[in-house]
Amino acid sequence: MEYSDLSKKDMFACTPDGQLRYWAGSIAVHILNVDFIEHENTHGFQLPYHVAKKNIPGISMDGERLPSNEKNGYKFETFVFDALAHCTNTISVETARENEFLAVKNGSGVDSPETAKRDLVNLYKRWLKEVNISVPDNEDIKIEISPRFAFSPEMLRLKKNLIPEITKDTYLGI
Repeated sequence: MEYSDLSKKDMFACTPDGQLRYWAGSIAVHILNVDFIEHENTHGFQLPYHVAKKNIPGISMDGERLPSNEKNGYKFETFVFDALAHCTNTISVETARENEFLAVKNGSGVDSPETAKRDLVNLYKRWLKEVNISVPDNEDIKIEISPRFAFSPEMLRLKKNLIPEITKDTYLGI
């Protein structure tokens, strides 16, 4: 189910022990067999539409762009996950959001380029600590690790001797 289809009550519903009832989400990374996609579209495109309320800017009589501070329009979206109910074989992989999903959906605030950069830096710092590389607790120090250098803590461990002491912003590349 798309989270925007949940009522506010369901979105924040808890179990008797206080945990979120609907705690899991999809990061929408799918691998689909071409035969399945062709079969799904045998009778034309048939995925259902989901309605999303959006802030839609307008244009004044003078041609000036008028921003909207309220949800004044609707967007109709389709999602590939609706087709998954028709699959005969599926595999789901559970992962921690902070390790695998850094969404960029907004220009600022939640799920923005700023939060994605912050979260990547924090991920790389966790990786370095995991392989026993000292990392200053200073939040101003930025670290970036190219996937060509290491795309996991295990690979980082193999290149530990190539990692300098980290005292300032650091880029680990090839």
